[in-house]
Amino acid sequence: MAARARRAKLQSTPTTKRGVAFVVTMPAAGTARIVISRATGRAAASATKFRRVGVVRAKLKKGRNVVRVRRVKKRKLVRGRYRATISPKVAGKALKPIRLSFRIRR
Repeated sequence: MAARARRAKLQSTPTTKRGVAFVVTMPAAGTARIVISRATGRAAASATKFRRVGVVRAKLKKGRNVVRVRRVKKRKLVRGRYRATISPKVAGKALKPIRLSFRIRR
């Protein structure tokens, strides 16, 4: 499984109203576990701590997939800085996690 075939990016600008949409490209059909974490405090970027908000699971097909996340644990994502760690699995084998940072705006 080539590293180039497994990637993720954001689709448009994440907002409180629409949530966030991830575009995940998979080498084969499988599943993904998306862990959403929110930045805490106002420290420098290198020392920023993140608190886990929740987990979203998604079934993915081979190729391009769009995963929309509006709510986590029945709550909307509030305005702020977030980090998503996407852990894909193909045929029971875990692939290298993908980490994305994003900001929810109004």
